[in-house]
Amino acid sequence: MKPPREKTPAQNRTLNWLLNEAGLFDDHARDCLQSVCGKRYRRDMDFSDYQRAIDAISRMYGIRIKGSKGRIIEGRQGQRHEPLPKLRKSDPMTGLQREKMFELYHEIGAVNVRQQRGISEKAVGKPWPFTVGEAQKVIEALKNMKDRGYRMDDAPAPGLEEERT
Repeated sequence: MKPPREKTPAQNRTLNWLLNEAGLFDDHARDCLQSVCGKRYRRDMDFSDYQRAIDAISRMYGIRIKGSKGRIIEGRQGQRHEPLPKLRKSDPMTGLQREKMFELYHEIGAVNVRQQRGISEKAVGKPWPFTVGEAQKVIEALKNMKDRGYRMDDAPAPGLEEERT
């Protein structure tokens, strides 16, 4: 008896792409593979199992495969956006980065310029980021602060209180 034919790297890439386009991850993907070819893990699948899974998932989710590229016929993911241009770290900061920074500033409660400037100086050593790389560092710092539950309030930092009369 002939041993089963091994899966190909192209099949693996196609199946990964299909599962991603269909929105199937982890256990949902394994459940789908189990229902289609009777094997829960891809390491147990051979050439024909991969082919059955690719055909069935593309049929179930309305994804047409043409060579190495695919196209959603009636996709569940909604409208696609044009890919953003590739930027170098030394390019000027984009408007999308500026919007994201201000959104994150407000989520952690850094609403005045002094607070925003302090965060930026801590992250990149400048009062305000000017390049894509610097903006990305500030955005990542703000995301980490948000994940830690950090909130700034309107009270001045200790030692910086001013006497108001």
